Amino acid sequence: MNKSKLLLGIIIALILVMGATVLLNGGISTEVEEVNNTSTNETSNQTQTSQTTVIGNNSMGTVSKISSFGNKTSDIRIALIIGIDEEARNNTIIPTMESKQNLKYSYDIYVVNVTSSNSENSSESSNSSGLSFNEKSETLANEFVVQDVINNKYNATIDIHSSEGSNSYMFTPVEEAVISQDIIDKISNKTNIGIYKPEQVSYLSTVSIPIVNSPMVEIEYHAASYYGSTISEEISAFIDALDNYDFNADVENSNNTTDNQTNTNESANNYESNSSNGYSNETYNSSQ
Repeated sequence: MNKSKLLLGIIIALILVMGATVLLNGGISTEVEEVNNTSTNETSNQTQTSQTTVIGNNSMGTVSKISSFGNKTSDIRIALIIGIDEEARNNTIIPTMESKQNLKYSYDIYVVNVTSSNSENSSESSNSSGLSFNEKSETLANEFVVQDVINNKYNATIDIHSSEGSNSYMFTPVEEAVISQDIIDKISNKTNIGIYKPEQVSYLSTVSIPIVNSPMVEIEYHAASYYGSTISEEISAFIDALDNYDFNADVENSNNTTDNQTNTNESANNYESNSSNGYSNETYNSSQ
C-alpha cells in the first residue's frame, strides 16, 4: 500500500514537473517570437519597396513620383528630378538608387516622361501645341513637379541631366545660393565631378528658379553616365557624398536664398525675359 502511494506520488510529481516545463517553454517561446517579429519589422523598414504615384499627365506626357529610397524615417528629405530635356527611359539613376543601402536621408525621384514622337524636335499635328521635346518636358515639370516639390518642403532638390558626352559637372541656378554652392563644393571634393555653369540653360527659368525662390536648396547635376540600364558608380558616388552632407548644421541658415532674395528675383527675371521657349511662365512670375 505504501509502495502504491509512493508510485502515485512520483507520477503526480512528474506530471507537475512536465506541466511547469511546458509553461516555462511556452513563456520563452513567446518572448523569442516577439523578438523575431521586431527584427523582421526592422528589416522590412530598411528594404521596403518604393511606391510609384502618377502626380500629373496631359497630352504631352506623364509625371510620376517614386517614394522613397534610403531612410524613410529621416527628417532630411531630398528630391531627385529626371527626364527634363532627357529621355526618362533607360536611365541609371533609378537602378543606382535601388541598389543603395544604409543611406541616412530619404530620397524621392520625380520622373518626367514625354509622350513619344517621331523626332525629338518635331512638332505634333492636330492637338499639338508646337513644342519641341525639351519644351514639353520643361512644361510638364513646371506644371506638375515644381509645385509638388515646393509643397513637400524638401531639404534639397537635385535636377539630374545627361552631360551629352562631356565630363560630368554641377552648378547652382543662382550664385547667391550659399548652401547649394557649399554642397557642390563638398561633393566635387569627394568625387571626380567638376563645377561648371553653361551660358544658356532653358530649363532654369521653368523649373529651377521657381524652386530656388520658394526658397529651397537646388542643384543641377549633369552626369556622363545618365543613360544606361545598370548601376552607375559615378552617380552612386554623388549620392554618397550628398548623403554625407550635414543638412542639420545648415538648418539655422535654411534661408538659402532669402538673404539675397532681391538678387535672386532679378536673376529669375533675367532668365524669364531672355527665354525663347514660346510659352507662358505665369506660374511663377508672381512676386515671392
